[in-house]
Amino acid sequence: TLNTLFVVKNNPSQIRCEFFLSTDTGATFTQQNSGWYNSTDPARNDGGARLAVSPSNPNRVYAYLIGEAKANDYGFIGVYRSDDGGTTWFKLPGELSRQTIYALHQDGEGTIWAGAADGLWRSKDYGVRWERVPGLPTATVIRLGVLDRAAGPLFWAGTEGAGLWWSQDRGQRWHPAGLDMRTVYALLADPVRPGHLIAATDRGIVGASVDDTRGQYLGVWPHSVQN
Repeated sequence: TLNTLFVVKNNPSQIRCEFFLSTDTGATFTQQNSGWYNSTDPARNDGGARLAVSPSNPNRVYAYLIGEAKANDYGFIGVYRSDDGGTTWFKLPGELSRQTIYALHQDGEGTIWAGAADGLWRSKDYGVRWERVPGLPTATVIRLGVLDRAAGPLFWAGTEGAGLWWSQDRGQRWHPAGLDMRTVYALLADPVRPGHLIAATDRGIVGASVDDTRGQYLGVWPHSVQN
């Protein structure tokens, strides 16, 4: 609901990330521990968390926990899921249990997309099983998003050093979209010029034109965006 807020914060005395729920627009918060991660291992480390809420079911919440629950966890504690709006949690199994995850996105059809250190992964059963998405390079995917366009939704993935990749068929097929050998942090539709996109990269902000009617990429990315 509009009154519900989710917050994750570090507990320095426990060296772990904790989850808090507010149902009164942030006036009060209550810590939720049922099923939530806990560790007393002396090698544990809290690196924060990322949250994602299902657009089709706001009671389904995902939490990706960064850090180590024990030695040799390599920066990844696990992905947790709640089906009751954050009140109770359980840890998801799957192939990503040893991965570092940088981005999570759930589309309108319920598929979860995960940007990982070795590419893009997806789950069609709410995180129980995962499969690597073909068509993208074995590169770190650090950002994921969807742009609403006249030709349909444009799924995009920003990589570390391998440019921008996108899909015009809801993630079934992926294609390079330029910005080769660049790191892409964000992509948005130009609010002033219809049919143009703006990307934030490790070499500045750049733009390109796109045919919104046919969903086709039209040209090279210029070096910079002019006012």
